[in-house]
Amino acid sequence: MGVLDNWTKQAVALHRAGNYLGAAKCYRSALDSNQNDAQSRLGFAKAYVDYVMSRKQPGLGFTIDAVPPELSGYLDAALIEVQTLLRAHPSLAPAWGLLGDIRLNRRELQEAIQAYRKAVKLDAPNAGYKYNLGWALYEQKQYAEAAEFFAKVVALNPKSPMGWHMLAQAKIQAGEWETAIPAYERAISLAPDLMESYGALARTHRLQGDYQASNRVLEAAIMRRRDMKDFNFIMATNLLTLKVWAPAWRHYVCRHSTPREVMAPEDFCFETDGRRLVMRFDQGLGDELFFLRFLPRLREMGAEVVYQTHRKLYPLLKGNPLFADVQIADVMEGTDFDLLVGDLPLVTQMRKDEDIPPAFRLEVDASRLATLRAKLAEFGPAPYMGLTWQAGRPDTVKALFKEVPPHELGRALSGFPGTFVMLQRNPSEADVEAMEASLGRPMLDMSKLNDDLQDMLALLSLLDEYVGVSNTNMHLSEGIDKTARVLVPNPPEWRWLDKGDESPWFPGFKVYRQLRDMSWDDALGALTRDLQDKYGRQEKQ
Repeated sequence: MGVLDNWTKQAVALHRAGNYLGAAKCYRSALDSNQNDAQSRLGFAKAYVDYVMSRKQPGLGFTIDAVPPELSGYLDAALIEVQTLLRAHPSLAPAWGLLGDIRLNRRELQEAIQAYRKAVKLDAPNAGYKYNLGWALYEQKQYAEAAEFFAKVVALNPKSPMGWHMLAQAKIQAGEWETAIPAYERAISLAPDLMESYGALARTHRLQGDYQASNRVLEAAIMRRRDMKDFNFIMATNLLTLKVWAPAWRHYVCRHSTPREVMAPEDFCFETDGRRLVMRFDQGLGDELFFLRFLPRLREMGAEVVYQTHRKLYPLLKGNPLFADVQIADVMEGTDFDLLVGDLPLVTQMRKDEDIPPAFRLEVDASRLATLRAKLAEFGPAPYMGLTWQAGRPDTVKALFKEVPPHELGRALSGFPGTFVMLQRNPSEADVEAMEASLGRPMLDMSKLNDDLQDMLALLSLLDEYVGVSNTNMHLSEGIDKTARVLVPNPPEWRWLDKGDESPWFPGFKVYRQLRDMSWDDALGALTRDLQDKYGRQEKQ
């Protein structure tokens, strides 16, 4: 055996054993013996790429994250070797495939797609190249074409669970929900421990409004993996949406926003015993206000509460006689508390609609009203309508991000005879322009009041109407006996339930629902008619 063969043999063995840097070193020694050895050059580059993948994508790796700076040099070195190789061997399919891997990890998606297309063209029977091309297209949001390539993957390899899973993912993004369901089911049948497919299938059933089917999938997943905390939380939201209160609150203790490790409902036990409790906020400001409605019942059970709240809510809560004391807790770190506010429905044993308490009462600071009233009057005449069209962040779980296209909402509201007041937090310039163009008039920008909830509470008390997606302001409004018109996306946030134009949690609020085809036409049409019935039809100028 020659020196080259010896280095290559060692490199292959090390590579298979997962010692990628050791393999790269042996491949480099092989190249030192023969610079024209294409397989050693390819092996060296692949060893570096595999090392990066092993460091930054543990497990299955369902996202292509940015490469940490300490790893980017390996991709740079691999890129040089592959480009050198392709200049000498432009028809080498594995080199084009590896170039695609490098580009994909560098988030150079268009270049990755081009490289994978070349590999697919050169080696059509290779399912791996088609899978990677499908993945790059998916990352580029070219979902329909991605689905085509994942379909080719499972045609070549019907026993590929990840092929079926990604086919379903692409189908979902392309709006083909019905065909996604059997693909997820096929992935699960091939890989019963592929938890990502269970979660995606459960969410798909939820998107279609089939909460029972969603829960059956979740139950099957939890039977295999008891520690799937997120699945218990999704089940809780399904049950809450259907008003199956008692079991829902048991599962709700597994919500991902809590700092404690409660993996399953049976892991949580709590007794008040009439003692002095330290209770802390969890989730967002609106959630905190929402769950505080159960505090009077906890006091009736004999408990005294020292409450740790968000800094922004502190001015609204301090001095409230329901608390033994109110403190500020800026972060959720640590477990130096007895109870979280989101646990109150379970601890106070809410089991039926009649157990829903009225909203937690808030007091408007009367000293702030005169200034706000003057700003409204200076800008335009009554009636006054507050507007919010977006809440949450786009990178969060879909149910936590809510949005109505500003131009569609503005068009639906354009006949309102009064003055529009913008309450949207951090609005983009493009959204504001689209909204005002559709409304046919400017809005009074009061968005900065989101930073001072006492000011916001005072302003809400002066409005005649409030139209928007569910956010903290909805909870503030309810706390001062004001109502609103709520635009509820599909799937709905659980407190707005799965159907109907009202919610028992927000009496007097009118709900307008996005359809399951994600259209707002019916909801916005109903909103327009309701406003016309109340204020009359205004002729456009």
